[in-house]
Amino acid sequence: MKGSPIIATAITIVVLLALYMSMRSIILPEEPNSATVDAHAGHDHSSHQEPTGGHNDNALETDFELYFSSIPESVTIFQPSTNKEVLKITDLDSSEWTGSGTMSLDGHFVELQVDIEWQTPSEMNFAQIITNPARHASREKTLRSDGNISDIAEFNW
Repeated sequence: MKGSPIIATAITIVVLLALYMSMRSIILPEEPNSATVDAHAGHDHSSHQEPTGGHNDNALETDFELYFSSIPESVTIFQPSTNKEVLKITDLDSSEWTGSGTMSLDGHFVELQVDIEWQTPSEMNFAQIITNPARHASREKTLRSDGNISDIAEFNW
């Protein structure tokens, strides 16, 4: 018998390990590029640093997209944690609405009280809410109800 199976196995393992390490260094570089953005919890900390090194998520300008099953009579979005009204819409002429409001993301968890009233509510109404706070990733939530909607939408960043 020529050669030892143990030595052949060891050489095979070393060759395969070298191939794996070289492919990994090509595909996944070990040191991050200095241009890489430090993203945490869906937003970029580097673009809004405070002098103390933190960031301020109070009173962020937030873009909203709202989609409804039919044209509602009124929409009110209220943030209970800050006791402030985020949106109040009364003159809707479409089942889609785009606009902005101000809400607080302090703690990266937001509860919004959503109240939507229809002049003649159907058996199953829905509203899809898409939030896009400044310097944060967008989040969406769909609320459903028989009749008018009065529910809490929870968002987490």
